[in-house]
This record gives sequence, C-alpha cells and structure tokens, in this order.
Amino acid sequence: MSTSGATIFTKDDCPHCQRAKTILQKHGIAFEEIDVSSPNASIEARYYSGLATVPQIFIGDYHIESADDLQKLSDANRLQDIAGKSAAAKPFVGSVSSDMAADGQQEYSLSEYIGEYDQGRFEFDPVNVTLLHGYKNWFGYWPRTHRYFSHWGEAYRSLTPALILLPYTEVPRMIGVRAAMGAAFASTRTHGCNYCRSHTVSLGGEEATATMADLIGLMDGTIEKSDYYGEFELAVARLAANTTTNTVEPTMIQKVRDTAHLCLDGPKDPQEVLDSVGIAVSMMGWLNLFNDLVNVEMEGHWAKRTKDMLEFDEGRHAVTDENLDDLDHDIPPVTLPVEEIGKQMVERVGDLKEFAKSEMGFVPEWLEVYPAHAKIFYLYAYATIMSPRDHAKIASEFKHILVYVSSIAKGSFAIAGSEARAAHYVSKEKSKTLTRIKAAYDIAVDRLDGGSLFTSAEKAALRLAWMSAQVPVTTMKRFTDPLVTHYSPRELVELITVCGMAGSLQRVAAITKPNLNAETRNFLTENGLATDSLDAAYPV
Repeated sequence: MSTSGATIFTKDDCPHCQRAKTILQKHGIAFEEIDVSSPNASIEARYYSGLATVPQIFIGDYHIESADDLQKLSDANRLQDIAGKSAAAKPFVGSVSSDMAADGQQEYSLSEYIGEYDQGRFEFDPVNVTLLHGYKNWFGYWPRTHRYFSHWGEAYRSLTPALILLPYTEVPRMIGVRAAMGAAFASTRTHGCNYCRSHTVSLGGEEATATMADLIGLMDGTIEKSDYYGEFELAVARLAANTTTNTVEPTMIQKVRDTAHLCLDGPKDPQEVLDSVGIAVSMMGWLNLFNDLVNVEMEGHWAKRTKDMLEFDEGRHAVTDENLDDLDHDIPPVTLPVEEIGKQMVERVGDLKEFAKSEMGFVPEWLEVYPAHAKIFYLYAYATIMSPRDHAKIASEFKHILVYVSSIAKGSFAIAGSEARAAHYVSKEKSKTLTRIKAAYDIAVDRLDGGSLFTSAEKAALRLAWMSAQVPVTTMKRFTDPLVTHYSPRELVELITVCGMAGSLQRVAAITKPNLNAETRNFLTENGLATDSLDAAYPV
C-alpha cells in the first residue's frame, strides 16, 4: 500500500536518515525528502519539529522524532496503522508561512523574561545562610542558577540541600573524586548544557580541568590511555553519559561493577558505585534542565578557563565578563549546619513509605529503587515541589501530568505510569483528570487541540514538558512566546523546576530501571491509559 502525506527532513551522509528512509520504503510509505542543507529547509525542520537533529519524520499529523522511534514502530507493527490513519489527515508541515516559521524557530532566552532575583543572597534565614556559606566555600560566589531559582524560595531552600549538597557530598568518597567529576561532566556533556559543563570542569581546580581533556579523549577514542582516568573511571563516565539519552545497556552497568576494584582512588563497592552515579546524574539532570531552559549566563572566569583548556564553546549560554564577586558581604555565621538540615528532613518524612503514600497515594516504582542513602532527601524535595503546598502557584494535578508527558518523551514509562496515578490521586475531579492524562501528550506535540480540556496556558506548559525531554534542549519562540504570555516569571520558574525534577528522575531511572508494578499497570489498564511509552507517544 502506498500512502502519501509523509515528509522526512534529512541531510547527506547521515546514516540515521538513510535508515529512516529504508524503513519507510519497506512499508510502502511514499514520502517527500527535504535536505536541510538548504537554509529555508533547515528553518522548516526546526520550526515543525522543535528539534535541531535529523531525521525528523512527519506522517500526516504524526511527528516521529527519530529513526529509532520509526524502527520501534515498525517492529511493533504499528507503523502501517499510523500511515493508514494519517492518509486523510492534513499534513502538519507547510501549515504556516515561511516568515512565520523563520520567526518561530529563533531561540529566545527565558532569562530575559524571568529576570534575576538578586535579593536571595541577602536573605539570612538559617537555611539560606548555610547555603550561602556552602557556595562561598565551594565556588567563591553564588551560582547564577540561584538568581533565577530563588524566585521560588521554598523550592530553592528544599531542593538545593536535598538534591545537591546533602547527597552529593558523599559521592566523591564512595566513588572517588575523578569518577565523581567524570560522571557529572559526562552526563552534562551529552546533554549539551555548557553552563553546567563549565561548572563541573572548573570545580576540581586547574589540574582537574586540564586532565578532563584526557577523559574526553578516552570517551571519543582519540587517546588510548591516561594517567588520570582508568578503565573504571571511563566506565563510570560512559554510563553517566548514556543516562542523559536513556540509552543505558546492561553491559554498561556490568562494566562498572566489574571494574569497581580498579578505581584509581582505591577499590570501591560496586553497588555503592552505581548508587553514587545515580546520585550524580540525578543532580545534573535537574541542573542541566533548569539552566538550559532558563538559558543562564556563564560566569566569566570559569568559562574562560574551561574554554582555554578544552577548546570550549559556550554555545547557547552567554558569558558574563567575569565571575560574580557577590558573597563578600557580611553573612551571619552558620547556625544550622547542612547535616542538621538533613536531619530535619528525615524527621519530617518519618517513615518513607507512609510519607510517599500520604503525598501520592502509593509508593512509586522509582522510589523503591532510588539510591538508598539519598532517597529520603529526594522524596522530601519531590514532595515540596510536586505535592499540594500553600506556596505553590501551579496545581499539583497538572504538575504530575507535566512529568507524565516529559517521561513519555524520554521513554521512562515507569515514571510516567506513577505520575498518572499521582495526578489522579491528588485530583478533585478524577474523571476529568483521566481524560486530561489521555490527551496530554497529543496536545504537547500539536497532534490534538484538546478544546477546553486544558487552558491555553496549560497547553503551552505541556509543550514545555515535551521540550524539556529533548537532547539538545531548544527554546524556540514558537514555544516560549505562549509561556511568557500566560505565566508570570515566578510561575515560569515553578514550571521549569518541575521539568527539572522530571529530568532528574529520568536519569537515575536509566540506571535503576524501575518497572511498572501490578497496581500501576492495573490502574492504567482499567482506565484506558497507555501501558508503554511507544503507545503513549504514538497512539493509533
């Protein structure tokens, strides 16, 4: 059967493009091929797909985002059904003028709209005093991330110690300093957040910055041996890198286990190593997403040092003239050490499973396998950000739907399933919420308008959730204009923080690989919801 209405954006010498065309031809799906080497075609590809990569495949109103997805649909015998369903659909490509496409695909920095909240470094409550002293000792300044994140002060004071300071301080001890730096850097490098790349490289000092070139060479195969990074450190870095794209293979995990005794900082326990890598990529998952979606400026001195040593390209992130010298004012002494902050979190959570049930109605699959010594801190931060709270501006039901959308886009369906259950649990209109869950992904990718099921503001946020799961992240005007129209800076920080939490969960889940439990699967089946990422992303 030959089907019209398919368009594929490609470029020469792209094996993935050739593979996609072969799959379409195998199924008898006729297509128009557009080479993105033409500037106008490149603009169209970015505008309609929201992505900077090829191939991008459109079959009617279905956007199939990669050759891998096309292959999965073929293997599942779903591609022919999609082609048949789309035969009468109005093609999405070509639906706007070339001028609108050119304007809509331009990058817009949300930092311009959100603006910095500089007052945060002068707020001297006990928790923030601890954080300010921590960053003064760690970086020498208050990272620009917090000039935006601290718009939502309650989340800043919860997530920063729970996701960054408390768990990560143990990682170098459990995994070795070199492997800890390598894990953070490798996951960030794959994501493409150059702000975080500058931080992860520069944090270890000039020697560590210089030797990071060895790790890059080992990962890229341009060098065979390094005195600073061994077989174990390389295995850790490769595992961390693949968490970013959710492409961790069992052999990568086994390689880390098998080489843990070869750690250059001394033999390590294999399970502690995997837990530590999970903590590192969980932290970087949030930081990468938040900094890239906001488009935070890079601090000048560290960016320059990184560029000089690694031929570093700042990419989307502008660079300030120099490092911020913003913590040399009088800050009161610490009265609440970070360990005490952690103790208070543990006391507030109490029994881990009972706390999860009170917040979500059940114990989510991802929590069962989250790294042991960090899970109580992560759950505390997760509840602060995702559950109903007086300080929240965005409804909890909708936040869970956003993480549901992001997790489908990332292929992390155990997370998506638990987020669907959580959205239903906190909802006061459960039947309507089920309908919203069913439609959410289709609306996020412009396959469905959804009518009044979601507000215009919520539709813009659903697209943000989808956008946050892409590698690399883009913030095109087509997607950001509705966000700045409908949301205040404070509300937008909350939405971006939620997307960051999704990224954090997705990376650690790439290692821990949670599965849907029977209760979640029954919930999805009984309510007519998808039970795997492919069906949710490309429903027939």
